[in-house]
Amino acid sequence: MNTLWPQWQTRDDGLHIAMGFANFDAVQGFVTELMAWAQRNDHHPEVSFGYAQATVRWFSHDAGAITERDQRAARATQQLMTTWGATVS
Repeated sequence: MNTLWPQWQTRDDGLHIAMGFANFDAVQGFVTELMAWAQRNDHHPEVSFGYAQATVRWFSHDAGAITERDQRAARATQQLMTTWGATVS
């Protein structure tokens, strides 16, 4: 998977995506795996989540811009979204 889905919103403050899940267990699994990926790769997103939804934002604060690290992180996010059955909202 080399390309970002068109549902990613590119703004000055990063790459954003909002998603829905079947239930809280799926959200929890997604967020847990995303945080583990972030720790392994030393690149940390902003994440908010609730019962059956989550939003993710990637941004390289040190560069003050969206970088290849953010795009790589977004692709990893997409893979986890697929794994956990997320739908883009």
